[in-house]
Amino acid sequence: MPFGYGLWRSDYAYARYGPVAAEHWSRPWYFLAIVAAGIFLLLGLYRLQRSLTSVKVYRNGLTIRTGIGRARNFEWDDFQGITSSAIQEYFFGLPIRNTFRTRLILLTGKSIKLPERLQNLSELISRIKAHLYPRLFPKLLAEFRSGAWMAFGPVAIQSRGLRLDKREISWRQVKQIDVRAGMLMIEFNDRPPQKLPVDRIPNLELVLQLINQGIP
Repeated sequence: MPFGYGLWRSDYAYARYGPVAAEHWSRPWYFLAIVAAGIFLLLGLYRLQRSLTSVKVYRNGLTIRTGIGRARNFEWDDFQGITSSAIQEYFFGLPIRNTFRTRLILLTGKSIKLPERLQNLSELISRIKAHLYPRLFPKLLAEFRSGAWMAFGPVAIQSRGLRLDKREISWRQVKQIDVRAGMLMIEFNDRPPQKLPVDRIPNLELVLQLINQGIP
């Protein structure tokens, strides 16, 4: 529309006042048309990238595609964990939507962030955990019962206690461990409680299961 109006202005000014007036009258509309075309192109590329973003779950692994580039294939044995958290967004006190933050942790230590706007992301996270956790838990439980220290982000645990901020704490000093409002709450008998964001702790459900099953 700005380009068409610029052409009309140019033709009108040229017929009455000459080429200088035609160029001067039409130039702002041509510039506006270029800006609009650039914005439209960027929005088109953004929508194209969104439409090509997908995660497909199979029996032996999954395929991740995050945009125009080619898809990446992974087997379940390529992963050592997953971190996830859900954030409830509000508008004037009314709940709008849940935003999920999820990362898959590879054996190499690198992580892959899943796009937050994927459809059915909550269901996808549940399916990934259903495939991944049964493969990880037996080995983790054996290591835990052997007395080895096992690190899960900012916290490390073993059969005799846990380690926070390089301090080792016996399980006898721990009153309760719970998840509240996106935080892992660790309550002690003789000190203030400590909070840890759940999205920093890989395999959070397995950590809680290890504590429940491995500690008398």
